[in-house]
Amino acid sequence: MNNNMNNNYSSSGNGKNNAHGKKFEIWIEELYHSLGYRVERNVRIGDCQLDIIYCKPLLGRKRYVECKYLSEGKVGLEEVAKFYAVLQEIRANPKLGYVVTNQDFVDRAKSFACKKGMHLYDGKNLEELDMKRRSFFPRLFKRAPSLEEQIEKIDLRKYD
Repeated sequence: MNNNMNNNYSSSGNGKNNAHGKKFEIWIEELYHSLGYRVERNVRIGDCQLDIIYCKPLLGRKRYVECKYLSEGKVGLEEVAKFYAVLQEIRANPKLGYVVTNQDFVDRAKSFACKKGMHLYDGKNLEELDMKRRSFFPRLFKRAPSLEEQIEKIDLRKYD
């Protein structure tokens, strides 16, 4: 796992959102890693910075992920279109591009992504993925922590 520190977070600029944005990226990195993928965080390709690149070990195709942590609201068309432009710049197939958020997406962003073949994962989708990685018995006997609770528990000092 890559723990570089050049981060770009979707936030209003306050420190708390920035810290939560970094924690969200780490959580996404750990989620894909626990699902059996090889994962890199904060990868530079040319002039572009990608939040996450993951693939299956050995001959897996690379997938490109843009993480958008929001304390409220929805990810807009502009953010999705910017990531599409990054995919074009690095010559990646848009069908291998994923924008993930802890919240949701505006309808125009969903429509744009659908037309371009990109994938959008909202908070509900991520919680479903999280349940896939958890073993059956802990899910059966106790409530799984929410996405926000898991993000909050990440200790950023481990990643400095």
